[in-house]
Amino acid sequence: MISIPLGIIVALGMRALVLDREGVFGSFGSGYDLFVRNLGRSLLVWLVGFTLSLGVGLALLIVALIVGLVLAAPAAALSFAGLGTASVVAGVLAVVVLLILFVVASAAVAPSITPTGR
Repeated sequence: MISIPLGIIVALGMRALVLDREGVFGSFGSGYDLFVRNLGRSLLVWLVGFTLSLGVGLALLIVALIVGLVLAAPAAALSFAGLGTASVVAGVLAVVVLLILFVVASAAVAPSITPTGR
């Protein structure tokens, strides 16, 4: 439970570190002060970000399952046809393609907490 406010304070501290050019410990103190002054707004921004990342993650999971089934179909068909080596090659290619698509999609929708408030 402590990780939520601490994560917000760290994000606000990084903001103070970059924008206000404060030191590391000073920026953490500024992040804490900013969090306390804007408690409701900071928690609301975190809640919105959390909800959006949860929804996008669920959508990404559904899409990954559908794409995974489509990519696995040729490997399954080759396996049922008795072509074991071709089935393994098609399966490995399907996994590589799915992994690349998943990494790119995850990077595109990576959650970032950027509380505002000064």
